[in-house]
Amino acid sequence: MRKDSGLLIGTRWENGVDFKVFYFTYLSILEDDAISLLSVILWRNWFNRNRYVHDKGKKTDTKVVEWCRAFLADFRAANAAKEVCERLVPWVSPASTTDKIPLLNSADSRN
Repeated sequence: MRKDSGLLIGTRWENGVDFKVFYFTYLSILEDDAISLLSVILWRNWFNRNRYVHDKGKKTDTKVVEWCRAFLADFRAANAAKEVCERLVPWVSPASTTDKIPLLNSADSRN
């Protein structure tokens, strides 16, 4: 997974390292984009492991990293779109001089 993501290359951890030590060590070293990718990879690995445990198959490391990169791109695009939406002009009701079309209600007893 290191090779596919380009993260943590050249680092070495002993088996059984505490997750918090691992994660917080890299929070202080990596840039924001790399922290985001690492976080999503860890989250997706957890999901991937659950799929494997429950006999639903397992994705390759390459597929996991591809999914994570696509997820982050979609997430960033969606959040960028939010800024555009906030600048839109709010809806205003039409002027009171607008002609109104009467609608018939089939439940109306006056018919």
